[in-house]
Amino acid sequence: RYFPGHQEFFLLFVQATDSYAFSVHLKSRLLSGIHELAKNVEVKGISEQLPKLEMLAKFLGVVVFSPNWHSSGVTDILNTVSEKEANIWTSSTEFNFPLLDELSKIEDEVRLLITVPWILSLLRMAKWDSFSMRSPHIQEIITRLLSIHQRISKQPSPNVQVVSLCLESFFHQVVGLRRTHSLAGVASHESNGSFSMLTYSAEVQLPDSFLFSSIPHLDEFSALLSSV
Repeated sequence: RYFPGHQEFFLLFVQATDSYAFSVHLKSRLLSGIHELAKNVEVKGISEQLPKLEMLAKFLGVVVFSPNWHSSGVTDILNTVSEKEANIWTSSTEFNFPLLDELSKIEDEVRLLITVPWILSLLRMAKWDSFSMRSPHIQEIITRLLSIHQRISKQPSPNVQVVSLCLESFFHQVVGLRRTHSLAGVASHESNGSFSMLTYSAEVQLPDSFLFSSIPHLDEFSALLSSV
């Protein structure tokens, strides 16, 4: 589900390589690609830009988080790691990309569409990484995403609502209800204190591939409707 089609081959290739030098080089190339694509905040070309950003971010997440992914032999150890230890561990796996700064730049619909989905795609790869998910840095990013969700959840734009659905799916599937609830109060205070309403740009036509990859079970629902 996370790596459809030919993406699965490249996932297996990255994992089978098991090379520190290759991982460092790949991480640098992925970050460079994300940086170049994320600089574009124009409506033109956004339908081609979004799937590329998501895919690059997803493989960056593999490089950053997969060394800590769960296995049957380390699950008990992961469950006993303290927050301090988690923060020390993840300090060596920083993204070298200012995620919080990127989120703070969101002032209009286009910036929202460009920024949030690829960051969610990156962080989904932390689902099986207890070290990183418990670090203060990741917690702060999740809190900012929660505040953005609170900010946009009642805004009428269809594209904004797509991003809202993406965020809800991320909180449910990756963060978990308990952690989401514990961070919601901080996010609410941040949202009320510093965020204004989004300004809207020209309507953006989101590609089907982006919608299907971002919203769980949408492809199944679409197939069901087609068969009726």
